[in-house]
Amino acid sequence: MDHQFKLRPGERPTLRTVARLSQLAVSTVSRALNDAPDINEKTKSKVRAVAKAINYRPVRSSVNLRTGKSYNLALVIDHADEHLEFARRLIVGITTQIKDSRYELFISPQYHDRDPVSQIRMIVESGAADGIILTHTLPQDDRVKYLLEIGFPFVTHGQTELATPHPFYDFDNRKFTFIATRRLIELGCNSVGLVAATGQITSYAHSVNGIGAALEQAGLPPAEFIFVPETDGDVAEVHDFVTRKARAGEVPQGVVCASELATLAVMDALQNENLVIGKDVRIVARKTSNVLTYARPKVDVVLEDLKQGGHTMADLLLRYIAGENARDLQVLIEPEPCWDKTPDIINNAC
Repeated sequence: MDHQFKLRPGERPTLRTVARLSQLAVSTVSRALNDAPDINEKTKSKVRAVAKAINYRPVRSSVNLRTGKSYNLALVIDHADEHLEFARRLIVGITTQIKDSRYELFISPQYHDRDPVSQIRMIVESGAADGIILTHTLPQDDRVKYLLEIGFPFVTHGQTELATPHPFYDFDNRKFTFIATRRLIELGCNSVGLVAATGQITSYAHSVNGIGAALEQAGLPPAEFIFVPETDGDVAEVHDFVTRKARAGEVPQGVVCASELATLAVMDALQNENLVIGKDVRIVARKTSNVLTYARPKVDVVLEDLKQGGHTMADLLLRYIAGENARDLQVLIEPEPCWDKTPDIINNAC
């Protein structure tokens, strides 16, 4: 706390405290904190400095009644254990972006045994949030259809195939699997498989398309099979599936893994069946954290920065709430292959 601004013993910071310490009227302080146009910038800066120094936060219920806003953003995310690190990194990015705004973030877990639209409807109708961030987007996502129909601000991690434009942030999954497959072909693989969480989300179709395009361009036959455990990210089923394929002698020479935990499951299953990674089977994986940094043997990776993704989604959502056009709030991120980088860059970034 700034030594200039001291609270009295036992005093809780309130609007009147800010007014006393800044030597201004309560009404002036209130208008300054709300960025009123009739208050000059010098006064606003002074009031904000005092509020920050004593950790003053406006009473949210009062703000809600006065503005009709909650100043909350909701992140709706799959509750499965396999997605915890994915969620954590998004949350870090989102909260970093909004830390200097009036908004706060709350998490709403998405359960597979509940109607996803009813969950979104509850958030909207209760006024719990002014905007929603959705993940694991489907091509014809009913949650997105509902939010578009009622005109409620939202942004998605992933794209849909809906005709009406909406804000989204997405990793270019088609290019990721295209680049990964090209890498595997360069390493001598003539057959390639994909390990993905589900065949339902939009990113899966993009991923399959990328593999197909790379194989066709190289004059190779289509992928012999695609790993598609239909369990929304259950890595235990990935492990069992790969084990069965290995025992049947049906593992392709190259495997593209769409998630880090799936990569670990594949590696363990293959090694349990005495297949040598890097010789019998080569792997290219998407890397979103430090998990694969400590895996052995090393595999080629393509980097996706989920913290930056969360940061970008929060920015897009706040801009959408402020009235910007949805067509201007669509971001598609280029995959970043790491096998051509120097060792220092690989260690620090990849």
